[in-house]
Amino acid sequence: MMSSMQPREVPGPGSRRRGVRSEQSIQRIMDDVRRIFSRVDALSRRAERVTGLTGPQLWALKVLRESGCVDIPTLARRMGLHPSTLSGVLERLVGKGLVEWRRPRRIGGLPRAAVTKEGEYFGSRAPAVAQALLLDGLKRLTPDGLASVAAGTRRLVHMLGAEETQRAAVLALVAD
Repeated sequence: MMSSMQPREVPGPGSRRRGVRSEQSIQRIMDDVRRIFSRVDALSRRAERVTGLTGPQLWALKVLRESGCVDIPTLARRMGLHPSTLSGVLERLVGKGLVEWRRPRRIGGLPRAAVTKEGEYFGSRAPAVAQALLLDGLKRLTPDGLASVAAGTRRLVHMLGAEETQRAAVLALVAD
């Protein structure tokens, strides 16, 4: 009974206009997200078609070429990845003869990865990958811009219920 007696909310002036703007904003966001997925997919397919490597493998090869001979934690930090994720990617590159392991210079030191001559040649002719483009773009943002992107992506992760699936998604991404 009480529910029929409750006052209905009367739309105020401009509320219809706000609704239209909200719908337009939602459509724009959905279009942007669709474009992002499409671009990442196209770059990954192109890289794999041209090189036979997955996007993460090609990205690791490119960053390793720029970094020289480095240990996994250092390379993982430069790529924004967890070391355990990166080690699997590097093992696949070692298996293809594009990367090699070098012994530590001192006892207790970490083994270092280095690009082979074949990897150097291969990497110099490979196309750009989405991860590298994104990381470069993020590094060029102002602190406020970076905070804005971080807040927006956190919201998207939450909306998709992906908070707990990050590790599984990364592992699936790098799996061959």
